Amino acid sequence: MKQITTDSIRIAVVFILSVATGGCEVTSDILEDLERLCAQDPILVNATGDPIDAATCCIPGEDQCTLRAAINTANICRDARHMRIELARDETYTVSRVHEERPEFSRLWREANSAGGDVLLPYIYGDLIIDGNGAVIDASEGSETLFQITPDGHLRIRGLTLRSDLSGNEGRLGGAFRNQGLLDAEGVRIERFRARRGGGIFNEGGVQLAHRVEFVENRALLGAGIFNKRGLDGRMVSFRGNASGGTGSEGTAVYNDEGAHAYFLHSSFEDHQRDTPIVNLGGMLLWASSINNNGTDEFLSNGAIRNRGSIEIRSTTISRNVSAIACVFCEDGSMTVKDATIVRNEVAAESAGSLNLANSCSAEIYNTVVGETINSIDCGIASSASLAERSASASSDESCGFTLTGSDFALEPLAPNGGRTLNHMPGPTSILINAGTACLSPDQRWYVRGRDACDIGAVEKTRVSEP
Repeated sequence: MKQITTDSIRIAVVFILSVATGGCEVTSDILEDLERLCAQDPILVNATGDPIDAATCCIPGEDQCTLRAAINTANICRDARHMRIELARDETYTVSRVHEERPEFSRLWREANSAGGDVLLPYIYGDLIIDGNGAVIDASEGSETLFQITPDGHLRIRGLTLRSDLSGNEGRLGGAFRNQGLLDAEGVRIERFRARRGGGIFNEGGVQLAHRVEFVENRALLGAGIFNKRGLDGRMVSFRGNASGGTGSEGTAVYNDEGAHAYFLHSSFEDHQRDTPIVNLGGMLLWASSINNNGTDEFLSNGAIRNRGSIEIRSTTISRNVSAIACVFCEDGSMTVKDATIVRNEVAAESAGSLNLANSCSAEIYNTVVGETINSIDCGIASSASLAERSASASSDESCGFTLTGSDFALEPLAPNGGRTLNHMPGPTSILINAGTACLSPDQRWYVRGRDACDIGAVEKTRVSEP
């Protein structure tokens, strides 16, 4: 255990005195009580409700430890150790609004940190782990952000479902999370949260998402899943059925702001309606991912991507999306597309194309198939845009200027085909087989592919091996 500092004792004394009637009073020596409080590993949350008269922190051996009290305890002990909270397996915990009856604790921590903002649960100030064990946190009774992580905070959360009912305050930043520090999530489902920006997460710090983090049916004006202003690393992340908040909205899955960096590997974006799923103004890499069954032909939307920053699309399938103006739209900035499959997208504007390079967009395309576009040409390339490289790529028509054109792609229906995300496997008669050169390895399914003779697109027909 780390040494308990004088400042920790002072803050704990102020806290204890201010909430003595809530169950955290000192019964003997202050330091002894504080050490006993902070020795809990883990802090076991055994009360599923959020009653006003509950204890304000978790005393060892007491019957009632709410989630709110457990976070309070972790905050008190943040200088003593890395704290861990454990929820009961498959239990549902209800969280309501911040209690007006306990203003002293809220004021104390707001004075200690300038993060600000209304939240349902106490701010995260130290290094905290929450083990969910398959539990659910139901935030339907409140309209504020569920978790706020301060600049000095680090929350690691795993095995948990966070649920609301879309009744959130549309003026807030972050429905489930507002992060100004570090947030690591693993095996977490975030569903039906609402905010002005970042229905699921509003990020101003660093976020790492791994192993089946899901964003389902969240809503925001910008970034219904995530609004990212800084650093985001997502691996095996799923975005499904998130929606925009109305006129002027963008990024039904992800909005990556200017100066921000986002990375997605083995991730999927599907079933988003009304507006463009991915909007990028910063730097972004999409790798071995899939963007499918999104969009609408209304509201000037793009079925998959709108780029105004710098984006690389690598070994990714973009298919069966519906767009008003282009499916993959490079409005400005730069775009590099390597070993991608962009097919069977529907575009309302006849001359826009499934892939559209506009204004001063600078693009490079390698080993990519763009074709079978419905109602439009395959590529729309403005005279002001630059397509510096289009090596070993294929299209259904001549609008892209690729070396290989034809209609014999013979692509099989969308399926995982042994991978983690949906893709189109070339059929045995496909003209894409062995028509590529210097392909990236591994392919979208994460299988090694040959470099000298390889298939155009995201998937190699002949499975070589796993890397």
